[in-house]
Formats: sequence, structure tokens, C-alpha cells
Amino acid sequence: MINARRLHRITRAIATLAYLSTGACTNDEREILTAEQLTRGLSEQTTARAAMLANAGAEQMQVRFLKTGRSGVMLQETHRAGLVTWLSSDGASLQTDKGLLRATRGFGAGLMAVDLEQSHRRIFAHAEGPAERFHSYLTGNDETETRTYHCDIRDRGNRTLTIA
Repeated sequence: MINARRLHRITRAIATLAYLSTGACTNDEREILTAEQLTRGLSEQTTARAAMLANAGAEQMQVRFLKTGRSGVMLQETHRAGLVTWLSSDGASLQTDKGLLRATRGFGAGLMAVDLEQSHRRIFAHAEGPAERFHSYLTGNDETETRTYHCDIRDRGNRTLTIA
């Protein structure tokens, strides 16, 4: 059983890593759909799955898009070999790899996969410096487009995280 202090540290670590993984390397705000677009045509099966996870006490993570200010709670759906899938009540999902964003579904341009090798190496070695990331997106023509992001990994010091 996880005590409250350990859960707080785990939650803070995940939020910090999620921020670090997206803070220096993000998509354009135009690629994020509105809440109305995201929730259009939701299936009862999707909302029932999220409710079932919540009732079972699944781990939770609050996600916020910095540019738009939109936020919501996501529930841990699966955890396999270091990859964690998080599900929102509207069926959107995120996949993290040791806390770094690896894929998204339902948040606009689908982030199909991310090469995190250089970022992982720098962040987990506490080493500052440049890292390239390769993001593969699904286009409107059902083709995959890969973009390269040049990231600057920096230690910005300790932060206070408020958990609502």
C-alpha cells in the first residue's frame, strides 16, 4: 500500500517529468482540438471504461495544455514495461515512458510515436544540454509525418507543485 507522502512524491515526479518532456518540445497550439470537437460522438463504452477505472481507484494525473489553459484528469489504464497509458473520460489518451510523453490519441494531430532516447539520457543522468527528439504525427491523409525538435534540457531548479 502506498502512503500519502509517497503518493504525493510520485505524483509530483510524474507531473514534473511530463512538464519537462513537453516544455521544451511542443506542438503548435493549432493542432489541439476544442473540447466540443473532442467530445463529439463519444461512445457510452468510453465513458463507462473511465468510470470503471475511477471507481477501482486507478492512479490519476492532471494534465494541462499550457498554451490553451485546458486541463483535465486522466486515469491510468495500463502499465506495461515502463509504458503507462492514461485515459480521459472523453476517450482521449496519453502514453508516457518513464514519465516522458510518448504518444497521444484524441488531442488533435495524433502523436503516434516519439524517439525519446536523447531526452531520456540527459534527463535521467541530470545532464544539461541539447537533445533532438523525433515526433511522428498522423496527417489528415492517413500518412505519418516526422518532425525533428531541437530541445535544450536545463535544470530550472525545484518548483512547488500544487495538487488540487
